[in-house]
Amino acid sequence: MFSTIPFKRPIPITLPSTYQRRYASKSSKQWLSRQSRDPFVRQRNQGTDTDPSSTFRARSAFKLVEMNDRYKFLSGARTVVDLGGAPGGWSQAVAKEMEKGPKGVVTETSKPTDAGAEEPTLDSPEGGEAVRPTVGRKIIAVDLLPISPIPGVITIQGDFLAPETRRRLVQTISPATGVDVVLSDMAPNMSGNRLRDIDLSLELCTMAFDFAKDWLVTAQETGKPHGGVLVMKYFEHPELQAFRKECLQAAFRYVSNVKPTSSRSESSEAYWICSGFKGP
Repeated sequence: MFSTIPFKRPIPITLPSTYQRRYASKSSKQWLSRQSRDPFVRQRNQGTDTDPSSTFRARSAFKLVEMNDRYKFLSGARTVVDLGGAPGGWSQAVAKEMEKGPKGVVTETSKPTDAGAEEPTLDSPEGGEAVRPTVGRKIIAVDLLPISPIPGVITIQGDFLAPETRRRLVQTISPATGVDVVLSDMAPNMSGNRLRDIDLSLELCTMAFDFAKDWLVTAQETGKPHGGVLVMKYFEHPELQAFRKECLQAAFRYVSNVKPTSSRSESSEAYWICSGFKGP
């Protein structure tokens, strides 16, 4: 027999502060425990036995390192834009890669040129592709949050969605060279509302794509089938897959989706690696 006790609205309960502190402490301990077991966190802070210098400001740098090791999209790049660059881990990884100086490319550090001198011309290797001549490299990092100085990196603090920030960014780019690689690790502040979060993620992807269309060099200009690269974070959702089909695949010869091993397994994030830009 069902109870006939009338329904009463639940009375709000405020947990004692001691309980709240205990719960927060437990949560903090779980986070610290996960961090201590994470090999990428350890490597971020200490480097590796074979390369002690491979330390980064952010764990996320290893995602970029892993993707570049596989796809080599930073090879030969002379202008790279890092959107959502704070705290600077990705720009650090780009700078370290550019320090290697691909064979046949003249850099500011390896061969300074006199002011007013003609840009050096480089013949293509025997049986290989022509190498685009360049004097120096440029890395530009943009974020709403401040980025502490990184050698060889131009930093711009501002909201990429704001026209003024994009104007400042464009002023740092040489129209003669354009941009070889656009990186976007931008992500919205998650609200817990799935639909809202996906809409915000799609907006960021669209803004990064529109910027890339305006400034990326084309595959034809680079002389490489994979020239002109956009690497962009996204979150799994049917709307994002529609964006890939309608926008990315129409503008690039190759579009791959990658979830680096350094991405946390519980995260729905992944990355598109778009190469072979066809032109706007």
